[in-house]
Amino acid sequence: MMLNLSYDAKGNPLVINKRQVEAQKRRTNKKGYITQIDFDATMLNNLIIKHYGKFNKEGKLEGIYDPYSGELITDAGLIELEHIIAVNHHGGTTIFNSIHAKKSINASKNGTALEEWWLNQDFYKEEYIEKLLDYIFDGYSLFLNVSFDEKKQKVEEITVYGESSKLSKEKTIKKNVCDIDIDTKQKDLQLARNEDKM
Repeated sequence: MMLNLSYDAKGNPLVINKRQVEAQKRRTNKKGYITQIDFDATMLNNLIIKHYGKFNKEGKLEGIYDPYSGELITDAGLIELEHIIAVNHHGGTTIFNSIHAKKSINASKNGTALEEWWLNQDFYKEEYIEKLLDYIFDGYSLFLNVSFDEKKQKVEEITVYGESSKLSKEKTIKKNVCDIDIDTKQKDLQLARNEDKM
């Protein structure tokens, strides 16, 4: 089981805690950049776990893969909230621009543009970019759904897939999403992206 993991009121694991989220929200809000993540950060954590979580055979969260290096992190105390597009480059604190990272790796990025930094790292792999893009698109869809009308939010279940070596387990985590469809243009963009991937 992952060390130093905190949980929300419903028992959902929080890889990124509320304190980290609030600190980053204040930072980008002060600069006038877009800032929108739910207060308890449940949705952000669900997204992180869905894309980067590793589960053991009993379905317990064993660790989180670092999105940049692929390293399995088993201590939540070594993880911090990171902006994919750095705040120095006008990146806001949104669900599609916020991700976890190992503290030492985030420190080496140090506000540099993602491509300038990442392509020069020994641990860079093209498959990590594809995984990050899936994360960003998934986060962007959530952002659109929540942003249209936050008053119409309802609780809906999503399925999160965890991996234990070759074994896959399904885990259900609750999150808030808005009760509306993504507009037609967004659906067309997603369909085109899926066709490109094939």
